[in-house]
Amino acid sequence: MKKLFSFGALFLCVLLSATIILAGGKREEVEAEKKVTINYLTSEPQEVETFERIIEIFEERNPNINVEIEGIPFGEYYTVIKTRLAGGDVDVFVAGPGGVMADVVEGGYAADITGQPLLNNLYIDDMIRQVITFDGKIRGFVLNKYIYIIVYDRDMFDRYGVKEPKSVMVSFEELREIADAFNRQGIPPMACGLSEAWASGMLGQTITTQVTYPDNIWIQIETGVEKLTGSRYRRVAKAMVDFSNAGILDPNAAGTTYDGSISLFQQGKVPMVAAGNWTFVSFQQMNVGSFIPIAPGVKKPVYQSMPGNIFCVNPRSPKLKFDAGLKFLEFITTKEAGQIFQDGTFQNTTVKGVQVDNPLLKSVDDLLRSDYPTTLGLASSVQNLEIAGILDEVDTLLLRPGDKDTNAILAEKQEMIDDILGK
Repeated sequence: MKKLFSFGALFLCVLLSATIILAGGKREEVEAEKKVTINYLTSEPQEVETFERIIEIFEERNPNINVEIEGIPFGEYYTVIKTRLAGGDVDVFVAGPGGVMADVVEGGYAADITGQPLLNNLYIDDMIRQVITFDGKIRGFVLNKYIYIIVYDRDMFDRYGVKEPKSVMVSFEELREIADAFNRQGIPPMACGLSEAWASGMLGQTITTQVTYPDNIWIQIETGVEKLTGSRYRRVAKAMVDFSNAGILDPNAAGTTYDGSISLFQQGKVPMVAAGNWTFVSFQQMNVGSFIPIAPGVKKPVYQSMPGNIFCVNPRSPKLKFDAGLKFLEFITTKEAGQIFQDGTFQNTTVKGVQVDNPLLKSVDDLLRSDYPTTLGLASSVQNLEIAGILDEVDTLLLRPGDKDTNAILAEKQEMIDDILGK
């Protein structure tokens, strides 16, 4: 009886252990099948519809992951994102290069993705690597690059008998001749959203880049090495004033918003508009071309291209959400998703293998991969957002057509920068 009891007890133990093991396995299986929702915030509401198509495919292949996307207008985004990150309400998000990304990394909200396979799916040049790397670690990836360009209406050029630009890089003299041809017929040549400081950069930063290349004078001003009142920046200021008073810009440009300038162009009221290539989607139904203006006095063409938003995953998210967020970011970098992104947003992407067929996109794609020298713009290189805003304001004031006191403008803005630097 004693031996029988021992065998019986042993059998019960084995059975109980097997039950526990099976139950544990079942729990693991249930845990693996547990649904998770990740929150994705973007500063580009106009891209939400395109990303919803990408998300739909991703969710079909990953039924346990639900992606909630939210587009917040650019002007509000960086206040909102910092609050939401601090509140633990964001798993995947975009951040602008420069000071915003630096703040995000410093706050511990951008995971180290160095060595992640998704990076192999992307073109990462030295410029991009510079803005996504902090303390030797890669903190995100760039899906597209921006360039400030001039878009022109081929039909208007033909209607008014004005010759189209000869090259993707157009000299100041040639651009002034084009403007004169339209002015003689009572047509304002170019719209520009000079009522918004950031939009002024589409011309101001192009001019600054070309006059000071290969140095980045914005960084030198931010670090106190150079001043707005110094001789080097005065060359930049002169070039901007010469441009603003050459009859190229619409006399009403100072009071026009960026969206307003785009609208004037779409309505056929102006033949040229200062824009960014992110706006190409607005011109799909138009017969347009694009070029980069060369600043007054500059002989060797150079342009600035800027990494677009940096896609990040929040390391403070719970592990299940973090892993799902990383998986979603990896899908975004696939050729399939990259093609949807390009076709839907009409933006040139950094994803490898994507086809570029549209002539407008092709011209920019060729430029991005050309031998023309390129450099980072203000927003991508200046870390101090307050100083970056002041430099944008300088562009706005100097580019407005009409009389202006350049010395007073530079002195006032430099004094503001000195206060920030504690000088």
